[in-house]
Amino acid sequence: MVKLSAFTLVEMLLIIAIMGVIVGLSAPVVRLSQISNNLDLAALTTTQAIKRAQLLSMAVAEDSNWGLNAGTSSLIIFKGANFATRDINFDEVWDMPSGTSVTSTASIVFNKTRGDCITPGQLFVSSVNNATKILVINSKGTVEY
Repeated sequence: MVKLSAFTLVEMLLIIAIMGVIVGLSAPVVRLSQISNNLDLAALTTTQAIKRAQLLSMAVAEDSNWGLNAGTSSLIIFKGANFATRDINFDEVWDMPSGTSVTSTASIVFNKTRGDCITPGQLFVSSVNNATKILVINSKGTVEY
């Protein structure tokens, strides 16, 4: 008589339980990594939007100053001397990655031709776990964080 070897039900349940524990322990680590990645992506997106507004000003696009205003979940690149009197037909809306928000002390406006910052300030990029990156825009238009 030939003896067949196979897995028993107990062995299968043990393997499933071990896999469940491994997945359960790794899920929070993956989630924290995703939140951190979204925060980095939001900071890079904000920096790119700032540089786009500066570039439009330096290129004298539409013969105007250009600036950036931070909403909670989006950034708006606008044409004009300030956000209140902007020409809304030229607004560019940049959405932030999920789970992030951006706030600012004031709108950032760049001088046409030179590209220097008329209204230097700070932008605060935050994630759902309250981690924050502070982007400082100086009078030359340089972004530091």
